[in-house]
Amino acid sequence: MAISHRMMLAAVAMLAAALACAAPVPATEPSGAAPEKPTGAPVSAPAAAPTEEPTAAVAAPAPAIGPETAADLQQVAQIDLAGETFTALAWSPDGGLLAVGTENAVLLVDPVSGQTTAALPVGAMVSTLAFSPDGHALAVALVGEPPMVRLLSVDPAAAVSYDAINGVLGGARAAAFSPDGSLIAAAFGDGTAIIFRIADARPLLTVDLADILIAEGLIAAGDPPPPIGAVAFSPDGFHLATDSGGMGVIAIWDAGTGQHMRTYTAMGIIAGPVASAQLSPTWATLIWVSRGSAFLIDAASGEIHQQLSHEDWVYGLDVTPDDRLIATSSLETVNGEFQPVLKLWDAASGAEVRLLTGFPSPPLVQFSPDSTLLAALDKGSLTLWGVGS
Repeated sequence: MAISHRMMLAAVAMLAAALACAAPVPATEPSGAAPEKPTGAPVSAPAAAPTEEPTAAVAAPAPAIGPETAADLQQVAQIDLAGETFTALAWSPDGGLLAVGTENAVLLVDPVSGQTTAALPVGAMVSTLAFSPDGHALAVALVGEPPMVRLLSVDPAAAVSYDAINGVLGGARAAAFSPDGSLIAAAFGDGTAIIFRIADARPLLTVDLADILIAEGLIAAGDPPPPIGAVAFSPDGFHLATDSGGMGVIAIWDAGTGQHMRTYTAMGIIAGPVASAQLSPTWATLIWVSRGSAFLIDAASGEIHQQLSHEDWVYGLDVTPDDRLIATSSLETVNGEFQPVLKLWDAASGAEVRLLTGFPSPPLVQFSPDSTLLAALDKGSLTLWGVGS
């Protein structure tokens, strides 16, 4: 996501190292000839060379987690969060906070100190979490009848009220911020998704999945449409994706006009029921999870290009921001014992490149925005993994 920024930091680090290690230039040796006698006015002694300030050391950026570095992954922290039931996990955009959803609150955790910096009560079980692009707000989807989405202020010093937008998000099942943070898309149980302007809670457009499913023969006229379970803006903000959940249908819409652009369906591609579906961070790959498999679908052609197989259901899944590495959690037989595992896969080849064990339950997983850390959240703790030196 911030590849150019990391390259710039790496260049700075290399320059600093070069300056720190460079040997001083030796003074010119005398030639052996006698020095000439000065004539005329005395010549002033040469000024002393200025003393160079020592160059401050620049820490090298942490290596990104990818297919080439997965073998070097090491546990770098384990944060005890015992006593809670954990339901959702999200990194802040700058990687400085982890939001953890529980049965009735959102915990904000500092990944460096391991301290819980805040506990935000929400009064119901958290199903999904999403930070705003500036990291100042958090969209919290809550389980209930009806479900709802609430925007919470993450920064206590920021006097921002979300009462207006929260007033129109009752009944929403999930939400996503636009890349510029000015809009929020909300998914509803009646098969619609609405894009609102956050500043004044004004609805800008509504998309209706039922019309598309009827037109494509996926449901009959008069049948109730499936609820929209998730929404996502494209990286450029021009398009909106809606996921029908277990029906295995993802529809793509123009985020400015609401015009339907494309429909992806698992029917005829995947034999089993679809537990979840999502688009990769770059939107190049569609991922359908069915029972113990994660199917990677090329978004351009709509064809399967990899199948990641597990013994049991896939419980957690995330993709690095560059789409190159996928993390999944499941239950597998390892050394004769059926146990929770976390697997890392090369997205291009479908090869398993790392297996992590020792979890009390299959964890929720999420890569940090810069791909330098992998967070795994299970029943008792939050574990962070990074590439060792």
